[in-house]
Amino acid sequence: METLSTLFQQVLNGLSIGSTYALIAIGYVMLFGVLRIVQLSHSEIFLAGAFFAVIISSLLKGNIFLVLPVVAILTGLLGLLVYFIIRPLGSISDPNSQEHLNVLVVTIGISTVIINVILKYFGGFPQKFPQLLEYSVVDFNFFQIPISSIVCIFSAFVFMLFFRWFISSTKTGLKIQATTENPVLAQSMGINVEFITKLSFFIASATAGIAAVFIGIILNYVHPFMGAILGFKGLIAMIAGGVTSFSGAVIFSLFLGITESLASGYISSSYSDSVGFGLLIIVLILKPSGLFNKGKE
Repeated sequence: METLSTLFQQVLNGLSIGSTYALIAIGYVMLFGVLRIVQLSHSEIFLAGAFFAVIISSLLKGNIFLVLPVVAILTGLLGLLVYFIIRPLGSISDPNSQEHLNVLVVTIGISTVIINVILKYFGGFPQKFPQLLEYSVVDFNFFQIPISSIVCIFSAFVFMLFFRWFISSTKTGLKIQATTENPVLAQSMGINVEFITKLSFFIASATAGIAAVFIGIILNYVHPFMGAILGFKGLIAMIAGGVTSFSGAVIFSLFLGITESLASGYISSSYSDSVGFGLLIIVLILKPSGLFNKGKE
């Protein structure tokens, strides 16, 4: 019974962290679709969201129903700012163009600026995350799970279901999907790719902000360098899931979270961060285009 209890505990822990990976990965998929490069400052927008949450929580007295939308809006606006910075660099539709390389380098620079601003005002040490949810546990006799984890898992899944509905069932969502699949063809069909790109930046960045709040609740702290680590997990999920597949990114994120949790619980916590890269290597060897990519191998 104790072994089964440990297994359930690790799986639920993996689901809670995997659901946040999924929210980050969704943003990467959207941004890769409209940019055709990896928006490398996305992980630091997630990081900014975590520290926005620390500040906003003190102003709004820890009301999660106010903190969550405010942080989402602030990170969405930060994402738009990134777009307006890289937009003047020129056309980015050609992966082999000089402009494409310029955008890649500038997003790295933006990441560095965000990290340095956070270090300037918060220092290089972990910051305690505000208690947005009252701590209590649900006892299932043979294992326990904190209410905060249940809320985060449930909220993340609700958001992902809403996002799936929005992308697949609304006109705007279908335009985003078309632009993600083929921006040039979408433009030729009369879709305002410029507006869709701006909207994608806002939604992807807002999603990263939501993920930041959830990860702060789960871990109970935030750190100035956590963006790179968790951002890489989302990036791994995007690539392994098929690069432009929203469903693939979500499914692999959950699988990654559970696998990391099991590795941490049954082997050693020092191996948890290397699990993702190991899985990515295996996936790329067996299916180079990603698990859920419908294109040619």
